[in-house]
Amino acid sequence: MSEPPEWRVLAGLGVVLVLQSFLDGGPSGPWDDASFSRGLGALTGGILLYIAWYRWQFKRQGLIPYLHMWEDVRGAVPKLALVGAGFTILARLMGTLSPIDIPDPMLMIVLLIGILLLLLSAYAWMVTGPLAPSEEEG
Repeated sequence: MSEPPEWRVLAGLGVVLVLQSFLDGGPSGPWDDASFSRGLGALTGGILLYIAWYRWQFKRQGLIPYLHMWEDVRGAVPKLALVGAGFTILARLMGTLSPIDIPDPMLMIVLLIGILLLLLSAYAWMVTGPLAPSEEEG
């Protein structure tokens, strides 16, 4: 069996790029806007973190976690739903109760992650529950 793909470098770069978005300053870039450059870096960091997570979790290269690759789909549904709801609530709390001024795009990204996790949990539930092939159809 081949070696699993390297994920640590991508995770490290992703963390650095996401954390830099919380700092003021940075290059203004060709668009002459430092906040846009920070946001672009954070978005790139988020993508790198996702790729690193995928490689760590599934021990292969790729981007889409197909359901047949999961060990326990039914057990993952409530976990995904809770994490998705947690991210959604976290976005709201960060926007209203945070003592520091968090940029709106950061809140939208956190909310997007939460909504995508909720959508994934609904899909996994539908495929393993109401839309699962019955034994009569098999």
